[in-house]
Formats: sequence, structure tokens, C-alpha cells
Amino acid sequence: MSTHARFLDTPGFEWESYFREAFDVYARELLTSSFNPQVLLDEVIPELVSDEGIRHRWHRSFHGMVERDASHTIKYGNYWVNPHQMQLLKRAVEGRQLAWKARQLRHLPVISVPGDSPTSAEDVAASRSELLTEYKRRTGVHTNAAIYNARNSSIHKPEFYHWLNGKLPSTTVTAMNLERFLRSDELPKPRK
Repeated sequence: MSTHARFLDTPGFEWESYFREAFDVYARELLTSSFNPQVLLDEVIPELVSDEGIRHRWHRSFHGMVERDASHTIKYGNYWVNPHQMQLLKRAVEGRQLAWKARQLRHLPVISVPGDSPTSAEDVAASRSELLTEYKRRTGVHTNAAIYNARNSSIHKPEFYHWLNGKLPSTTVTAMNLERFLRSDELPKPRK
């Protein structure tokens, strides 16, 4: 699956719109699959958009290399890119990512919480600490950093500590994904 700038509805001088429209094209097609939408929206689709942007030269300073060199140090999609390009792409598609995540939230089932579930932040924090300790015992993971730096945990450091301290609501997608991850025996996979 690929896109081309001439098929997008954006004038050529609005290069950021190419990235946004391409993100929408991929999201419409890929989010109908049963694949994890969080991974699609945060990793797969941005990499596909990056590949298309490089291949079709949507922006003069957005380019990639087939092989790593001194300035192209991050493997993203099929190309090696420089860190500046990563920030450029992330800023260009951030709004589209959030919009598609909001659409996905509307389709999640409502989860009923049993009456005896912890209600205070302290109770929630204690329950989460037990879940984290049990996960570390089962998997041999020793640090929190290994978890929040993992691409398959679906969480970043600030959210992780909000979750651990009971401040991140249990009904958020982030909390549900992390708790599902911690209940599994899956080991953390480092981010690239």
C-alpha cells in the first residue's frame, strides 16, 4: 500500500498536509484490521508515512538513507533518518494521531468496575504496586525503566508514574494497556 502526493488533496506548498493526509489514508485502511490500534497509530503508520515522504520527497529537508551514516542515525521504517526529521514528522502527524486515537476510544467497550474495587488513590496505588511486583517476579525484570522504555508496554515514563501512584484513571486506554501487559508474561521490547 502506498500513497503519492498527486493523489492527495493538498497543494504542493503545504507539505505538512501531505504527511497528515497520508496518515489518514493509512489509518482508514489499517485500523479495520484486528491489529493493536495503539501500535498502528504510534509506530506502524508514522513509519509508513515517513517512507512515503522520503520516497516522494514531500519536503526538501525530509530524506533518508538506505545505510546508516553520521547524521542518519535512527532506523525508521525502511530508511535511516536524522533525529531532526523524526521531530519534523512527529509534529506534522501529531494532531492526526490524536484524532484517530479519539475515534478508537469511542469504539471501546464500557468496562464495569466491581463494587469492591479500590476507590482511593492510595488503594489503587497499592493494588498497582502489587501487580507490578508480581510481573517483575514472573518475568525477572528488575527496573521500572525497562517497562516504561519498552515499545510493547504502551506507556512512557510520566504516565507510568502517574499510573503507579494511582493518579492515572483505570478507565484510560493507557492504564488498560499497561495492566494487560503486566498480567501477561511478555518481556519488555526496547524502543528502537
